[in-house]
Amino acid sequence: MNRRIAILCALLLSSACGSDSGTGLPTVTSVVGTWKLTSVDGRPLPYVFQASDPKLELIAKQYVITSAGTYTSSFTLRGTELDGTVTTSTTNDAGTATLSGNTVQFTSSTDASLFFAEATTSTFTISGAVTQIFTKQ
Repeated sequence: MNRRIAILCALLLSSACGSDSGTGLPTVTSVVGTWKLTSVDGRPLPYVFQASDPKLELIAKQYVITSAGTYTSSFTLRGTELDGTVTTSTTNDAGTATLSGNTVQFTSSTDASLFFAEATTSTFTISGAVTQIFTKQ
């Protein structure tokens, strides 16, 4: 199960692609605040990444972005073994967040990976292997 969680962590931390700010939406002036994941691929949480052996579900994820241009993030996974044993694990990350137009560039201080989000005043979207939509709290 640890190998599967490591793979899922890597996927969640780096699942993004670049985008441009030519969306026709008003330019976002700030993304400072707490952003909670509300859907993955259009489905609400918990999001099932793997159906069994073990069942792996994403049950929470959030970003906190500061006015100093830094972020912290965390996500919590729940694993359910075939025998009914349930475990949860939380993974944290931190780094810098830079807003340009409506695009937020995140740079992880953990592994120097880059990923991008397309922002509005109330949501941001990270697209990649899955599409994650976050709502400002």
